[in-house]
Amino acid sequence: MNESLNHIFENEYYDSIRFVGCYGDCIYHPNFVEIMTKACTLDKRIRADTNGAYRRKEFWQALSELPWAKRKEFRFSIDGLEDTNHIYRKGSDWQSIMMAVDTLAGGKYKPKLIWQMLVFPYNCLLYTSDSADEEESVDLGGRRIIKKKRGRGGGGG
Repeated sequence: MNESLNHIFENEYYDSIRFVGCYGDCIYHPNFVEIMTKACTLDKRIRADTNGAYRRKEFWQALSELPWAKRKEFRFSIDGLEDTNHIYRKGSDWQSIMMAVDTLAGGKYKPKLIWQMLVFPYNCLLYTSDSADEEESVDLGGRRIIKKKRGRGGGGG
């Protein structure tokens, strides 16, 4: 494993490590499973932010077998449902995203799974009750959704 990454993992001053992609999704790093294998053994908050699209089931199965414990989470950025997610998330693939979520949710050890979405005019109907408007997150089909107040680009408010 990379010396810089080991330094971050072993540094007692880092209580939290977040894997995100500024120039691509973190799950596409060629050593992501190896990195998460090590991260799951740490007494630190670990979070991976992903869209979750286009990885094979074997990839998600390998992750689902890791010793996830508290303070470990996957945050899926899914901006709508099957008929609207692709509007902002250009080129995303609904079936592969849901396979990823379902594989992690069905694993022996489960990270905390969070469904984060940006609210746009085309997906705002997901929130149909007053309580949904007042809450930071909404439960839809057993998955927790965290909504962002402002949309970004691509037709959002």
